[in-house]
Amino acid sequence: MFMTFAEAFALHGPAAGLPPESAEPLGTWHRMLTRWNRKTNLTRVIAPEAALIYHVLDSLPLTRAIPAGAALLDVGSGPGVPGLIVAILRPDVHVTCAESVSKKAAFLVQVRGALQLANVQIENGRAEKLDTAFDWIAARAVAEPAKLADEFGHLLNPGGVLALFLAATAAPSLPEDFTAVKTVDYELPGGFGHRRLVLVARTESE
Repeated sequence: MFMTFAEAFALHGPAAGLPPESAEPLGTWHRMLTRWNRKTNLTRVIAPEAALIYHVLDSLPLTRAIPAGAALLDVGSGPGVPGLIVAILRPDVHVTCAESVSKKAAFLVQVRGALQLANVQIENGRAEKLDTAFDWIAARAVAEPAKLADEFGHLLNPGGVLALFLAATAAPSLPEDFTAVKTVDYELPGGFGHRRLVLVARTESE
């Protein structure tokens, strides 16, 4: 049965702990996503209920884990997931969305303007070439964990965290100088199944 994004939010939002005031900005993000996706391939998951579950609810464990005031880099942000979702739900977090595809970066800029997200910066380019350090780096379906650690580890501040989104059965293979410090297993409704968020940090020297 088809439902609107507002109906999907009403069905799944309260159980997931989404604040009621986030319905409007998240709905705006989804409307813009739907419109842009007709011309630009931002995501294959676009139906309202599926988008809420796969994009928004899948971002919640990361959204809740990040401390106030932290600087987050979203690598290959695409439709703004998880970067824009975190920015909407956590205005106390500074989010940089890095996207190398110009049309996708343009979408991110438009959403930032429409929602007046003062805590968001958009970088149209390859994230690994940035000259800024971050407290947290998130990557969702971008590359293998070991490759992500190798390519983006140099962008982490001391004590920084790399957040990896994986299938719940996956055990990340990491370089020797990185270790998993926390694992959050969770289940998405609607048949999207088990998911795992693995928080990875550089191994401290003895």
